Formats: sequence, C-alpha cells, structure tokens
Amino acid sequence: MPIVAPAPAVSLEEIELRVLHLPLVSPFTTSFGTETVREVIVVRARTSDGVDGWGEIVTQNAPAYSSEYTHGAWDVATRWLA
Repeated sequence: MPIVAPAPAVSLEEIELRVLHLPLVSPFTTSFGTETVREVIVVRARTSDGVDGWGEIVTQNAPAYSSEYTHGAWDVATRWLA
C-alpha cells in the first residue's frame, strides 16, 4: 500500500446561502396541493485557499408530507451551520 502524505489544512473562510425560486415548466399537483415554483437553497462554501464548493439543501416548499421544508432548513442552516 503506497504511503500518502497528509493534505495541508484548509479552513472555511465563507459560507453563503441563497434561496432560488425556480418556476416549474408545468404545475405539480398532489393531494397536498399544487406547486408552480420550486424553492431551492443553494450553498457556496469558500476555503482559505480560494476554492469554492457548491451544494444544495434539498427540501419541499412547505411542511406538507415531509418535515423538511425550505424555511425550516434556512433557519437551521443560518443558526447552526453557517
């Protein structure tokens, strides 16, 4: 097994959260209602050496059939993670 040198330490310099409102091509209807817009939380993390990483917090628009919804995830992310 080859010996691998440890990677240099990198720290997070900045975390940015954005809520995007994406219109759906056609309405999405279930027994819980109809949605015409998809809310998405996008996360950008920047390291001390200037590298950006992007991710998404996957949620529903409202707490209908899942307890994970956009405003709740935003609250958790801004209070506890960012």
